[in-house]
Amino acid sequence: MIPTPRTQMSMRTIALVALDLVALWAGWQLAFTLRFGSYWVNDQLVKYWNVLAIHAAVFFIAGILFETYDPRRRYASWIELRKLAGCYLLAGLAELLIFFFRTEPAVGRGVFVLNVAIFAGIAMAGRFVYALVGADFFKRQAIVVTSGDVGAALLGELKRAAGAVYQIQGYVAPARDMSAPNTAPWLGDGSDLAELIASRKVDTVIVSSSMECWNRYLQALIAARNRGVEIVDLASVCERFLNRIPCDQITEMWLLWGLMGRSSLYVTSLKRLVDFVLASVLLIVLSPLLLLIALLIRMTSTGPVLYTQERIGLHNRPFHVVKFRSMVEGAEDASGPVWASEDDPRVTGLGRWLRRWRLDELPQLINVIKGDMSLVGPRPERSVFVNEFLTAVPMYNQRHGLRPGITGWGQIHYDYAASREQTREKLEYDLFYVKNASFLLDLAILLRTTRTLVGARGR
Repeated sequence: MIPTPRTQMSMRTIALVALDLVALWAGWQLAFTLRFGSYWVNDQLVKYWNVLAIHAAVFFIAGILFETYDPRRRYASWIELRKLAGCYLLAGLAELLIFFFRTEPAVGRGVFVLNVAIFAGIAMAGRFVYALVGADFFKRQAIVVTSGDVGAALLGELKRAAGAVYQIQGYVAPARDMSAPNTAPWLGDGSDLAELIASRKVDTVIVSSSMECWNRYLQALIAARNRGVEIVDLASVCERFLNRIPCDQITEMWLLWGLMGRSSLYVTSLKRLVDFVLASVLLIVLSPLLLLIALLIRMTSTGPVLYTQERIGLHNRPFHVVKFRSMVEGAEDASGPVWASEDDPRVTGLGRWLRRWRLDELPQLINVIKGDMSLVGPRPERSVFVNEFLTAVPMYNQRHGLRPGITGWGQIHYDYAASREQTREKLEYDLFYVKNASFLLDLAILLRTTRTLVGARGR
């Protein structure tokens, strides 16, 4: 009988709760010291015990709701850290609201703000250290079960990315993948899967999404689950650790199920308002630069300053995207629509410089104001290519569930696609964004884009 993961999970959860208790006490002590130059003493502790109790209750309830005590989360990643920051910010606002309606005794605003900031800093730093130092101690033993549909590249990438949480011992498949001798050992065809899980003391079984795989190993997986082994699908693990969703590991039902109940107020309403306000402000602030670029284009080449092209947007509706012209006039008159390339000979000298800094995209602020686009979202593609992708690339139509963006999750991870295969790979990042779109994710994408612009790492 293998030890259940619940026992291991409870130990790690207790460690995280203990960390927050330390952060809670240290936060108040340091806040009082910085504000008044002295630690709490017994009479102050008696006086403010109810304040301390409310503070602890609010932050622990927030931690439970936001799952900050889940030891399986990868706390060393920026995505998890931003979720923690959001949790503590909301908890602080909730506590502030409670204190607003309370009578004395109450703490000063300076002490309160310092305490929340110190608590959040210690709690986040502690989880970061936990993820780095305590990873080996808390690491879960895992195997990957497939029907031969998981490639060596994906298996190796997952093994590296999920290494902080899972020690992937190997993979089970009907036959050995000879292209993956050094990625992970082959553990057999799964005919003795239940015995294999028990003998290797496996805590987690990662299962590919193919129905053939589930049908083949279903009874062994059910038996393992009844003994406390964690069963997770490969697509969810990739989403969590690779920040993308492999197209060949999901179905439209999987994505629909993941989207059910996840529509946030920001995505449905506030995102459009934020887009309109920010795009309007940016258009005004950047107007001198826009005029300068327009003048340079006019001086260095023949043809119009602006270039419009039909693209496919929200709900497959066509619209005309506006860009600064970066190619020679009539670039596609002879060839017709063709893939863009890194050293495209049709690009002018100035156009190459504009693309390097992505300044050719700035007129798309007009599209954002009109409502055709968003600041952040999947990049819009031409209809001639979309029609091809819809039949050749599974799940491609799902990216049209949101407004296309000037920049996006796929854009910062995969600059531009110049082939059908690259389009498929970039789509995996777009699907991640479609499923996880939020204000904080948009903010992170905009910051990453700004860093790219500063470093001139555009096309």
